[in-house]
Amino acid sequence: MLYIVEITPNGNLGEQLGNMRTWLDHKRWDTVAFRRSPNGWHVDFESENEAGEFARAFYGRVLNGIYSTSRAF
Repeated sequence: MLYIVEITPNGNLGEQLGNMRTWLDHKRWDTVAFRRSPNGWHVDFESENEAGEFARAFYGRVLNGIYSTSRAF
């Protein structure tokens, strides 16, 4: 199962994306996908724990599925 984190843009887009990539590199975590969504960005993880920690770090939310109800962390 994929765990999709939705991140809403906040401030400088380039800086925000750079911060996310640096954070992921520091953790040595790989994402399945990183793509634009209508509300900002979707970042897909295979690990629920990684998705939850990423969501908390970047004020995002983990979606149960692309079209499902979300749960905030």
